[in-house]
Amino acid sequence: MMFTGKRKYLLGVSLVFVLVAASVSWMLRRHPAPVTVVLSISITHQRGSLASVTLKQHGVAPVRLMCYIVEEGSEQSWRRISSDTFKSNTALAVDRDRTFIVSPPAGTSGWRLRVQYGLGTHGIRLWQERARLAWRTGRMRDALRFEEWEACESVSEVVR
Repeated sequence: MMFTGKRKYLLGVSLVFVLVAASVSWMLRRHPAPVTVVLSISITHQRGSLASVTLKQHGVAPVRLMCYIVEEGSEQSWRRISSDTFKSNTALAVDRDRTFIVSPPAGTSGWRLRVQYGLGTHGIRLWQERARLAWRTGRMRDALRFEEWEACESVSEVVR
């Protein structure tokens, strides 16, 4: 049986459709990324009741700083003493650091600092999320502007 004309065209189109559908379904599968520490926290005491905090970025992509939380240690758990948000779109570039001042709790045996930040997705994962958004909403322009930030958190060592 020979494929000519219309049958050859339909066979070629269906073969291309199957290959494209298989490729898209393979690319849209989510693979969990390994968790690595990309933000280190170092704390030094200054004069009076203030402490200097330096955040250093060690990853391969910028991070967006969200907020920091000062916690006081009790015998069973940690209790939030104060918190503050970074101004919007505060990004920390690769191998850069940021220093700011916090007021630690007075008269406690130990305290720590938690920093919440977002890791920017890039490469194939960002393309996958954009394709998934375009497929779900049908809006290609919004999908191309989409930037995803994966929520992360770093916790300092206990300061005594």
